Amino acid sequence: MIFRIITASWGIPVLLFFVYAGNYWFMFLLSVLILCSTYEVNLMMKSKNYNMPFVTFITSFLIFFGSIFGFLPLAVFLSTLLFFSFPLIFVNRYSFFDISFSFIISFFISYSLSFFYLIRNLDNGFFWSISLLSSLWLGDSMAYIVGKNFGKHRLSNISPKKTWEGALANLIFGIIPFIALSFYLQKSIFLLIFLGAVVNVVSQISDLSESLIKRTFDCKDSGNLLPGHGGFFDRFDSLFFSAPVLYFMIFYLVGIK
Repeated sequence: MIFRIITASWGIPVLLFFVYAGNYWFMFLLSVLILCSTYEVNLMMKSKNYNMPFVTFITSFLIFFGSIFGFLPLAVFLSTLLFFSFPLIFVNRYSFFDISFSFIISFFISYSLSFFYLIRNLDNGFFWSISLLSSLWLGDSMAYIVGKNFGKHRLSNISPKKTWEGALANLIFGIIPFIALSFYLQKSIFLLIFLGAVVNVVSQISDLSESLIKRTFDCKDSGNLLPGHGGFFDRFDSLFFSAPVLYFMIFYLVGIK
C-alpha cells in the first residue's frame, strides 16, 4: 500500500499537469502511455514464447494519430497492409496468433486512448477529462477498500479478487465526481448521474478485459514501472473502453462538439 501511495503522490500531479496543458503536451503523454502499454504486452507475449511484430508499435501510432487527425480509414488500411506484409518478409517467425492478437492490441490501446485526447479537445474538455479520471480513480480505490473488507461474492473468475460488493462501491463512488463537478460541466444532475453510471460500468468491463489478457499469459502485473500499481497497462486499463464511451455520450447525448 505504501508504494501505491508514493507512486500516486507524484503520478497524479504529473498526469493532471499534462491534462491541463492539453494539445501537444497531452498528445505526448498519451503517446508515452501507448508506447509503454504496448511494450508491456510485448513482454507478456514473450513470456509465453509468442512474438509481437515490431510493426505493432508503428501501427499503434498510425491508428492513434489517424483517429485524432481524421485519417483513420487510411491508418486502418495501412496497418492491415503492414501486419499482413510482415510475415511475408519474416517467414515462419510469426504465427497467426501473433499477428491477429497484436492487431487487436493496437486498437485496444491506441484507438481507445485517442478518445481521451478528443474529450480534452471538446468544449469544457478539461473538466470532462478530470471528471473521467476522478471517477475511475475514486471508484477503483473504493472498490479495493470495500472489496477487501466486505467482499464475499466473487464478481468473475477472470479476476478472483474482484467482488460484487467492490463493483457496487465502484459504481456508487464513480458517479460522485460527475456530480461534484456539475457546476463546471453545466449539465443537469440527472444527466451527469447517468453518464457517470454508464462510464463506471464500462470501465469495469475494460478492467476485466485487461485482466483477461493478463490471464491469457499468466501474468499478475503487466509491468513494474509504477510501484504499487503494476505497469502502465494495469494502471490505465479502465480508460480503454470508458474514454470512447464518454466521448460518444458527450457528442451524441449532451450535444457538445
